[in-house]
Amino acid sequence: MVPGLCDLGNQGDSLASFPALGWRAFVPVLHIRGKGMSAWYQGRVWVFAFSSLLSCAVGAQEVRYTYDADGRLIAQGPAVDGLAITGFAPSYGSSGTSVSIQGHGFDAVAANNQVSFGGVTAVVASARPDLLTTTVPATAVTGPIAVVTSGKRAQSPIDFVILPSGADLNGIVGRAALPLDGTYHSYSSVAGRSYALTFPVTAESFISLDLNWAGCAGLSSQGLSYKLFGPNGDAVVNGALIETSPTLLLPKAASSGTYTLLVSAPQAWTCSLAAQVDSKVVAEDSPIHLVTSLPYHTKRILFDVEDGGAYGVGSSDLANTPAGGALVMGFNGPAGESAGSYACGYIGYGACQGQIIYRPAGTYSAVLQPYDTRTQMLDTKFWLTKYVDGGAFEPNSTVHVAVEKPGQVVRYTFHGHVGQLLRLAMTDRNMGAGAWYDSISGKTPAGDCILFNGYCGIDSSNPAADISPLPSDGVYTIFYYINSLGATAPTGSVTMTLSDTVHATIPSADNHVDVATTINGQQVQVPIEVKAGEDISIALSDVSTQPNPMYLSGEVHRPDGSLVNYIYCGAGYGGCFLTIQGGAPGIYSLILKLPDARAQTFRARVWRLPFVDAGTLDINSTVNVSAALPGQVLRYLVTGAQGESLHFWLDNVVPGTNGQAMNISGKNPAGDCFFDNNYGCNFGVSSYGLYNPPQLRLDGTYSLLVYFSGNGNQAAYGTGSITLSSTKTISMPPGDWSGV
Repeated sequence: MVPGLCDLGNQGDSLASFPALGWRAFVPVLHIRGKGMSAWYQGRVWVFAFSSLLSCAVGAQEVRYTYDADGRLIAQGPAVDGLAITGFAPSYGSSGTSVSIQGHGFDAVAANNQVSFGGVTAVVASARPDLLTTTVPATAVTGPIAVVTSGKRAQSPIDFVILPSGADLNGIVGRAALPLDGTYHSYSSVAGRSYALTFPVTAESFISLDLNWAGCAGLSSQGLSYKLFGPNGDAVVNGALIETSPTLLLPKAASSGTYTLLVSAPQAWTCSLAAQVDSKVVAEDSPIHLVTSLPYHTKRILFDVEDGGAYGVGSSDLANTPAGGALVMGFNGPAGESAGSYACGYIGYGACQGQIIYRPAGTYSAVLQPYDTRTQMLDTKFWLTKYVDGGAFEPNSTVHVAVEKPGQVVRYTFHGHVGQLLRLAMTDRNMGAGAWYDSISGKTPAGDCILFNGYCGIDSSNPAADISPLPSDGVYTIFYYINSLGATAPTGSVTMTLSDTVHATIPSADNHVDVATTINGQQVQVPIEVKAGEDISIALSDVSTQPNPMYLSGEVHRPDGSLVNYIYCGAGYGGCFLTIQGGAPGIYSLILKLPDARAQTFRARVWRLPFVDAGTLDINSTVNVSAALPGQVLRYLVTGAQGESLHFWLDNVVPGTNGQAMNISGKNPAGDCFFDNNYGCNFGVSSYGLYNPPQLRLDGTYSLLVYFSGNGNQAAYGTGSITLSSTKTISMPPGDWSGV
């Protein structure tokens, strides 16, 4: 007995281990009790409580001393009287696990104590004033243990962690709270044993976790394995954090509560982990600045999408290190499904912005990372903008489009009808720094692609675009946005003109029609009737383009929509007509347009001319040729015999305006090339010339087509003559050497 102190008397064992625990290393909660003193190990901190030895005569006063794991006194003071929970063991378990709860103020009758785990009531098996024993109820969730006695309530300062049924409790070496503050905290464990990290989560939130691989000790290439459990102990996700994948993006939390992450490795390890609630960006607000400081790390941004809404997402101020690094953005929908991906930064990666179009409502996410995660760190600003509603963009009108924020998309609508042919012309482009090209896409009333030049979208390499025949009546949508190959999703503007097709019909009593456009980019469609057995030519004349001279192009389509051929006329082109021979009868379609319609209109005359049957061209005779109309074709018939050698002399050729030459071509009785495929099917001269084809291969009637070619703004016409002769065969008497 120490002099001057009260006699404690015979206390028996002065120290006893907490019931059912014993002495073992790395027990998360360890209690030691004796008369006049109790102690427990709680969250890496020792807490001791002594009855005051100097106040025996006037009544014991309990004093509590709290020490950290290194033995340093960190708190002291009188214990609180009344009901209190001072510890419990074990601190984690599954349904049916036996738990001892230490404290004071409990009722000695078990039924008079109400115990709950995370708000779920448990059955008390035994009780005394300082100790309760109970089992974890089947529906318990991670949370504090609470005791209610005689109208008073006490709650544990830390949570009881619910693990899956059958979990190895002896495999957990310790536990700690994982702060969601985005800063790194160090944790350690021994080989093969897990460390439990708990953190509170609100339903529908997203948590991400980063491992500082460079700061880890003891890890192999297998990395740090993890298992995540929800508040009720259900397994959520598992995997491993390794050097090349050190970021864990947890799935959306299904419910609120405390989640538990068990981390382990085959070796003893020490590592730093950082966790945070992922940020959410709001449309039209300022961008979020995303920065990573370690290789391979990623960032996730959340944003809400209204049902059927349309949004633009973009990255700007890209400053990945080392300089020139590309950025990759991957998007996911509310259920984790892919919603597209984009990349920018390097040459070849042209989309610093993307689109979330007409998707169901919910929280979407964008995951950003450097393209080369081995050496680069992420540094960029992420934008979210609602589509700018540009309003109506009806055919035969012009709009000026302005993109004012990175990633912004401008949307227009127009009413279309089935079969309608439209054309879009773009001019006055003014794109900001970093802009590489602008793009246009669109949606039909059914949500399918509008086809521009046969594709779902076009870019600035196309100053004009043909819109495929509209598939239905209804409201159509056009989107305009700007792409970049550099470090920013740029801004800019453009002027667009949407024009309906001009329809012009050749009068039945005439052979031509005059056509003209009044709007930039407008095209003209002319129906061309072909009767059964009829051969015709389609020609252009009097072509004029304003304000700049350029060529006019045309397409001729069969009644089934298939292409017959192209026709060109104007500056630098000479093919101002084409022929339809032996075609199926029906209504063909000629579509005329300018290749560059940024600020251009045109005028032209369209000719439909049946072949002129000019009669028979006899051998050893001459005919005068007169093609009086642009693109007119004259057809002569020639009777020939197999093996016969024919000669064509073209003379007195006088082409009309823009005319260059008189040409002959045709077919043999089998329908093949008039002459010989190896020699040539056509022959033409500008003034005169001789043509000697090989010997004829067949007996029968040959057809000879005569027409004029030209260069300029119209199909040519003109006059000339053709002399057809056959080789004259003579014999020389023997011995007679006289000339012929």
